[in-house]
Amino acid sequence: MFPPQAWKRATPQDFFRASNILSTERQQKGSSLSNGGGRTPARGRANRRIYFSFRGFDFEAEGDHTIEMSDGRWIRVTRYATADGGCVSVHSDITELKKRETELAAKSAQLQATLDNISQGVGVFDAEYRLVTRNDRFLAILELPEELGQTGQDLDGILMFQARRGDFGDIEPDGRIAAEVLAEPRLELRLSTGRIVELEWGSMPDGGIVVTFADITERRLAEEQRQALMDGMHQSQKMQAIGTLAGGIAHDFNNVLASILGNAELALYDLDENHPAHQAVQQIATAGNHAANVVRQILAFSRHHPDEAKPVRVDDIVQESVTLLRATLPATIELVERRYCDHPVIVGDATQINQVIMNLGVNACHAIGERTGRITVELENVEIKGDFAHG
Repeated sequence: MFPPQAWKRATPQDFFRASNILSTERQQKGSSLSNGGGRTPARGRANRRIYFSFRGFDFEAEGDHTIEMSDGRWIRVTRYATADGGCVSVHSDITELKKRETELAAKSAQLQATLDNISQGVGVFDAEYRLVTRNDRFLAILELPEELGQTGQDLDGILMFQARRGDFGDIEPDGRIAAEVLAEPRLELRLSTGRIVELEWGSMPDGGIVVTFADITERRLAEEQRQALMDGMHQSQKMQAIGTLAGGIAHDFNNVLASILGNAELALYDLDENHPAHQAVQQIATAGNHAANVVRQILAFSRHHPDEAKPVRVDDIVQESVTLLRATLPATIELVERRYCDHPVIVGDATQINQVIMNLGVNACHAIGERTGRITVELENVEIKGDFAHG
């Protein structure tokens, strides 16, 4: 046993060793031991209630005190004051409780780390729709301020903030917003910043809910791009079908042109150059030849043949185009041809050049309409340099 003057110098280990000795002695002898305050504990309870002061621990105030012993055990000391000025201290071994608390804290930290490492935003709400826990992506995906991510935050407050921002479209920010938003288990939101977020929620056994948010902006963009590619492919298939159809029509039209050109050549052979009809028949033959070239282009397009580029004199092409264009214009439109170069030669397709001039002339005629006007076709040499030549 410890002498009475040694109690206040004892360590916690000494205290528990002494308490065990006291418990054994009381059971054997039925004796009692007085504490420093003069109060004697009841017989048979010395193993639970010991009157003692630890060195280095202040137990003057009433309440609970938790102590980790040198052997790894945890002790809870609860101090009560008595009416006669003494005190009662209840000492409990809470080592198992501390172990379970440590394991629970480790599992909670593991769960939180798992939540923080998934790509979706997750929020857990209790039966009263108060926030219990969340991960970092919860605020990041919804672009919410930090104060709306505090534990205990009600779901209505979060949803009303989003509604005022315009995330829910026509849904009004009132007290019924939670019921309206959660009417469907899945909802697609378009945030005011343009991001697209998919909201899903599910019930928990205790009446709470788990809400998940996923940023699907990139997925939606990829779907739109894929749809655009599909539309382009369908358009390409349509153009291929049109090309096949045009090739068949052009083939039949080419047979008709062969007859027209053949008869025009025979008529020119029979007509004298001074005959009044000679010029008209000559224009028929020239137009027929241009039409034959257009038909050849259609056939080349339908068969995916490359364009035929060769050296051509642009002034001859312009003169033929102007002659054909003049015959199609009304009398209210004057057609003027000006040349500022002699016999320019380029590498190109004569039929395409002719089509460009004819299309520009027809467009100009439509722009003038029924008014009086003038269309001028000019030809001159231009030197093109730099990036414009490759544009």
